[in-house]
Amino acid sequence: PGLMENADGMLNTNTPAPVVPCPVSPNKPFSEGAGCDAFQTTGTFNANMTLPVLVSLECTVQGPIVVARTTAPTLKDQPAKDAPPQPTPSPTPNNLRDVNTMVPFLELSGTCNPGDFKIIILQSQTKPSTGGIEEQEKGDPFFPAFSSFDFYFVVKSLDLGRDLHNNTPLRLDCKIADISGENCVYTQYGGGGGGDGEAATVLDCALFDGPTLVGHCTDVMITSGVRDFDLDGCSDAAEDGENPEQGGERNYKDYWDFFDTPDPHGVPVRDRAVTIADIFRVAVRFGATDDNGTAEVNRFTSPLEHPPKSGYHPAYDRGEIIGLGNWNRAPADGAIAVGDIFAVAFQFGVNCG
Repeated sequence: PGLMENADGMLNTNTPAPVVPCPVSPNKPFSEGAGCDAFQTTGTFNANMTLPVLVSLECTVQGPIVVARTTAPTLKDQPAKDAPPQPTPSPTPNNLRDVNTMVPFLELSGTCNPGDFKIIILQSQTKPSTGGIEEQEKGDPFFPAFSSFDFYFVVKSLDLGRDLHNNTPLRLDCKIADISGENCVYTQYGGGGGGDGEAATVLDCALFDGPTLVGHCTDVMITSGVRDFDLDGCSDAAEDGENPEQGGERNYKDYWDFFDTPDPHGVPVRDRAVTIADIFRVAVRFGATDDNGTAEVNRFTSPLEHPPKSGYHPAYDRGEIIGLGNWNRAPADGAIAVGDIFAVAFQFGVNCG
């Protein structure tokens, strides 16, 4: 299971180029060095906002995140055992190791009450979110360890048409049992500061609309969920499983074998299931092309990028069948045709949520 056979009965191991934005190459597992880990996550994002009167919003979000391990475990001065991560090394070496990390991709979407406001939280494009994984005991195994991030993000309000951002990093941390970090709840840390010299805003982070202060996030929590190497919406475990209706008999390294499409108008952006809405989203773009790869949005654009409200986007496009199972498809070919409508319709009812 997981690697489908091709028409000649051979395993289809020709995985298309990955779409997950990993700045580390080669992308290695933790035991071998630097690389990237991708997850489906859930979380809460609560804030006091001036809209224009003061409103307390409670938001529930979900979506993918990519964590890049930019270094292998390396000796570094560390805080004492069981102390939360600190922005500067302790003055006395204790021969513990750490791993530098960053977040190249983040897309959490959901609704806020009261008002049923729709939001999308994205990684900032101007300030990197960096962090680290810090060993707690000398020697092997490396885990358990403290994992922390100083987040810079953008909050897009789909209803108000406003993009909010933070100017100082929001620190979230969690003690993880292994590199998967599954089901670890990252919460706001009450001390320390950002590694770039800026003091981290903790427990109450300021939100700006351009230069104008418009509110504060008061309670942020992200739960690291299942591993999803290709970020297609199906967990690695599900794709290695034997039930196609739950995402099984697929390749966990191949984004193109699960036809969950993004909703450009609503949230969650992707719901990890193929429904009638996915069929409709492909059908309404019937006939759209990328002008033989010359259009600004084309077959080589990441399908993870938020799509325009109409026109061509590779998330709604698939290539020809490349193995047993109609879902086992080549990457986008630049034209949304009848075959794409049939391809998404064939997967109707598959649920990886």
